[in-house]
Amino acid sequence: MWGLSPLDRKHRLNLSWVYEFPFGGGRKWLGSPSGLALRIVDKVVGGWQVAGNYQFYTGTPITLTGSTTSNINNTIKINTTWGSYAGPDHDLTPSNYTSDAQVLRSPVDPLTGIRRLDPTKVVGARIFVSGDLPPNDDKYRNPEYNQWDLSLMKNFPFGASRFVQIRAEAQNLFNIRGFGPYNSQIGNANYGLITSVGNGPRQIQLSARVNF
Repeated sequence: MWGLSPLDRKHRLNLSWVYEFPFGGGRKWLGSPSGLALRIVDKVVGGWQVAGNYQFYTGTPITLTGSTTSNINNTIKINTTWGSYAGPDHDLTPSNYTSDAQVLRSPVDPLTGIRRLDPTKVVGARIFVSGDLPPNDDKYRNPEYNQWDLSLMKNFPFGASRFVQIRAEAQNLFNIRGFGPYNSQIGNANYGLITSVGNGPRQIQLSARVNF
């Protein structure tokens, strides 16, 4: 037997880069600064670097669960039961769903009639009944994820192969909110809704380190 892994992601992209600005001693512009004014300019604009990372990956398959998923005193050893389709219509997407923004809900928001998964199309797991709902269906996936991280650095040399580096780093640079996973517990009041964000808040930190 085989099945779709709940950890499956169809596409994943991770890009990392480092760029050193071409200004200052030994570089294309101001490569050999002479005179006090140019040496001061070199200290200000030379030695800057920028580094970044971009992550993108598609969502995992939605795993439909229920409040009752395990048999009790079952000597047949069918330890896990699955939910079932409520009828012949196996399309779980409601006709009024168009985007994830419709189904994002905070704890203080009223329940909405728009959901990613139609609760009337499924029946939760029942004791000793092995339902016909696939535990992981490739047609229904959680929202995708993407995030930009960036670092800005400058080196201040104070000897051969020695320098002080100051850094400004930002995680989730553009403060992308994103969408968390859908609630897929059949019978839950939030079934088919998103109740969490996909990304953490933007965080910026400043630091300095000595390389020698």
